[in-house]
Amino acid sequence: MSGAPGWMKAGVAVMARVAPGPTARLAHRLFRRPAIARRFDTGDRDMLKVAEGIMATGEEVWAETPSGRMRAFRFRPEGGAVARVLLLHGWTADARAMGAFAEPLRAAGMEALIPDLPAHGASDGEETDAPASGRATKAFLEALDFAPDYVIGHSFGGGVAGVLATLNIVPKRAVAIASPCRLRRITDDFIAAFGLPKGAAMRFEKLVAETSGWPIDDLDGHRIWPDKPTEMLVLHAPDDAEVDYAEALELEKLPNAKLTPMPGLGHRRIIYDDASVGAAMAFITA
Repeated sequence: MSGAPGWMKAGVAVMARVAPGPTARLAHRLFRRPAIARRFDTGDRDMLKVAEGIMATGEEVWAETPSGRMRAFRFRPEGGAVARVLLLHGWTADARAMGAFAEPLRAAGMEALIPDLPAHGASDGEETDAPASGRATKAFLEALDFAPDYVIGHSFGGGVAGVLATLNIVPKRAVAIASPCRLRRITDDFIAAFGLPKGAAMRFEKLVAETSGWPIDDLDGHRIWPDKPTEMLVLHAPDDAEVDYAEALELEKLPNAKLTPMPGLGHRRIIYDDASVGAAMAFITA
């Protein structure tokens, strides 16, 4: 959400000084709207064009969830699957962002499911957060009778994977790609980006917790994963300008977690680069 236009940040900062309550409510709505921060550079657009062709080789599926209808693309290998893999895209993206994994997984005999999370892609909604997306994704998986053995999550998708783990969708192995460890870091960055003064910031944080049903500090990898049997691979570029590399170092401290730095791949290129796709594949097929 720090990618919102500069004029918007400036306007919210000015408004916060004279009307902290209304500003907090406005900031909260902006925080939960992925379309506000949607920005694609040339590399992203080229990747999405390729991914559209990949999506066409999968089966488009829909199901009702607490957040409305969700869409996904399902990729089934010939002769039956040896395992099932759930892939979760990042904030402002959609299923296409995870398309680079579809064919490698199918070739390995694994069935892949790549949903558009709520308020993303063709799925319903304009607002969401990690807990809401996690609850919707759980309902979606149940509707499709899809129990994932492995989960690969990018950025926001890694946070959704953590929510799913609290809802008893616990994979054998998980790959966290450029993912935050703590919701607190996301809210702090948002508050700083919009220049919210203390009063508006406190009201904003209260709204985040009330709407999501989670205290901000409880949505933390160190509170979610330690009692889970999941092995985790953390892939993160030290040059990531959107999710600080410090978050990867925090995830590395988790039991059964291993960090593999991916220098030079930034925040988005990392999800379609051959090196990171290969590292994720090697980990879940080992």
